[in-house]
Amino acid sequence: TRNKAFDNIIYVITFITIVLTKTFIDIYSLPDLEFYYAGWEELAGVNWKDVPSYELTFLKCPEIGFRFILKIGSFLGDFKWSLLIIASIHAYAFINVSKKYSPYVIISLIIFTLGSVQSYFVLRQWLAIAVTMLSYQYIINRNWKMFALLMLLAFSIHQTAIVFIPM
Repeated sequence: TRNKAFDNIIYVITFITIVLTKTFIDIYSLPDLEFYYAGWEELAGVNWKDVPSYELTFLKCPEIGFRFILKIGSFLGDFKWSLLIIASIHAYAFINVSKKYSPYVIISLIIFTLGSVQSYFVLRQWLAIAVTMLSYQYIINRNWKMFALLMLLAFSIHQTAIVFIPM
């Protein structure tokens, strides 16, 4: 139908907008990005098995999941790859949840897009929020195993995800 085609165009535009603006941003234009970049640089020279325990100098990031995202980006050769992974998960999660649960998808996506612009540099927190949002369907369906798995993943990205567990 025409509305479904229009909605799909909105999803694609939202996804591309979020991914492009979060991936191709000037690293030195936002407060935390240069620290994430420094962590990426450090992890580039670390063996995969040492990523969880390596003591980072500039980036205070005990979360193993996020460290591996930085390591994947370093393996691919550019910090932008890490940003692309983060932005893609972020955009996918918000579009997916809006599409499934919002009666006003376009309004939800506008609020999401405008709301996330002001905090682009809060990578770990937004990524953990995105993963917790992907767990909604498992809460609704009472699939506690998948919910627990996603909560572990979110916790491995940012420890504050633990506050979502009572859901």
